[in-house]
Amino acid sequence: MILLTACSAAEDPSREQSAANTAPSQGADRPPTEQSATQRTGAVNRLPPQYIKAFACDFDENPLAAYARYHETPAGRAARAEDLAALRSLGFAREGLNDDLESVGGQIPAPAGMTLFGLPVRSLEINGMIGDTNALYVTTFASNVTVDQVAKAARLQFDEKSYRHYKMRYYSRLISRTPHTELSLDDGGDGNAVLACQIQSTPD
Repeated sequence: MILLTACSAAEDPSREQSAANTAPSQGADRPPTEQSATQRTGAVNRLPPQYIKAFACDFDENPLAAYARYHETPAGRAARAEDLAALRSLGFAREGLNDDLESVGGQIPAPAGMTLFGLPVRSLEINGMIGDTNALYVTTFASNVTVDQVAKAARLQFDEKSYRHYKMRYYSRLISRTPHTELSLDDGGDGNAVLACQIQSTPD
């Protein structure tokens, strides 16, 4: 069970200024990344800082405000073009549209040395970009990272009701109600720890 939610810095003042960083870490079992053939100044093989923060459900502005800015202003459309170039250069290759704006997504190996909440990351998945009304940012951690480590670092709460009824270990933290944004983690008991930040502005 993964829930989707969106976050605004104003609604969670206790959140650290930045939960993510790109300092090199030891022991991350990432598959090797490939150099992109696309050469764009300042965009190649570098995940934009706002997307690193998005995987931690830490947004510089409310996603609804970001939607209006990206769709309705020249500066927002220019920023979207820069985001597209950066994400494509990293290998996000699934093309789509959000209203009249291009969108990319998919799954890639994490950039070398990337950590989230101080823990080494194996891969990243994007479904919906910043400025889209619905989005999902999924982080798969290295195999030496435990569910308990992620839950503690991300300050997630254990859902006792789900465990009593379904024997499923589920952790989450509500970031915002407008739009609904949540950071969550299922413990399936096998495989790598997987953290999801979901923004859900419209009903399923």
